[in-house]
Amino acid sequence: MNPKLKIGILGCAFASMVLWGCGQSTSKTDKNGTDEAATAPAGNVGKMETQIMDLHEKTMMDMDSIVALKKSLKAIASRVIVTGPDNDSIQANLTRLQKADDAMMDWMNQYNEPDKKMAEDKATAYLTDQLKKIQDVYAEIQHSMQYASAYVKLKK
Repeated sequence: MNPKLKIGILGCAFASMVLWGCGQSTSKTDKNGTDEAATAPAGNVGKMETQIMDLHEKTMMDMDSIVALKKSLKAIASRVIVTGPDNDSIQANLTRLQKADDAMMDWMNQYNEPDKKMAEDKATAYLTDQLKKIQDVYAEIQHSMQYASAYVKLKK
């Protein structure tokens, strides 16, 4: 069989599986046949989950900026004669950016969506803690980017 034809067939098969999977229901049923999503705590828990995920997405959009700022700082360090204070500033900014990046990765690794069967007060307490954590990460990222951006702008 022609290799290009094989690739085309495999591509179509993959696309079909993806489209089929998108149409599948993701709801789960318990042993009684009850839809677990229907028994999930409503109201405050759902709103908090949405708030956390919205802030997570907003924070993730800054990750590309962190990479670009690191690259700019390294470029400045490589193209100019770096004095002691400049080297300290470059290293301080790189460290701040990396720490913010690490904080985001750490938060993502430790966050778990609360079990739908968890008591609403426990879920709310957990989500309140997680919201505070992601807010702190967001603030750290904004702070590190602000300092690095100002330094890069000054040195360009």
